[in-house]
Amino acid sequence: MMVHMIKRDYYINFLYVLIIILALPLIYWAQISPLFAYLGVIIGFIFNVFYYDNHNHVSRSIVSMPINKKQIVLGRYTFLFFVTVLFLLYIWFIDTLVHYFAPKLSGLLPIIPYKPISLTSALLVFAGIMLIISISIPIFYICQSFIKALIIQGALLFIGPLAFATLGYFLDKIPVGFINGIVDFIELQPILIAITFSVVCLLVSYVVSTWIFSRKDII
Repeated sequence: MMVHMIKRDYYINFLYVLIIILALPLIYWAQISPLFAYLGVIIGFIFNVFYYDNHNHVSRSIVSMPINKKQIVLGRYTFLFFVTVLFLLYIWFIDTLVHYFAPKLSGLLPIIPYKPISLTSALLVFAGIMLIISISIPIFYICQSFIKALIIQGALLFIGPLAFATLGYFLDKIPVGFINGIVDFIELQPILIAITFSVVCLLVSYVVSTWIFSRKDII
């Protein structure tokens, strides 16, 4: 069942995948940050798969069937995880080619305003996208309306900066020694900590999504 769900999500997004593969190299002519474009691509995948489910009432038919709902949810997470990894490798490959050939084809290729993608920046962006997936999927599962899920996520994007501003206010009340200790710990292995945090968020998100979907009662 899980493999079937992964294949289904792939077929749903086949045209989108083809368009993105052809369009991503063009972002350098438009002077768009490749990692920003990569973030938009993955968010597009999340919206596509859940829009299809909502538009075709897929959940309504699935919840009435005697099938393993954990595998259905796992298939969705697995599909988005592999898509995220594969497109990161693809945009990294394109970025390497562009920065290699741009100096040799001066005049034919535009000036590249961005530095080559580094391992650190790639992994940190990947960790950030895993966090976005961890937050987004449970929202889509808990909301019966696709539009309502989008509104909630838009509200979270608005609330997020306010939450960070509030956190900054309370940081002034925390002893400096405690904060410096946390910063020193993060500086030891910032990438490993970021990846570990995102993986933990993804696992928690999967458990929450499975719990929501297994108890969903759609009329």
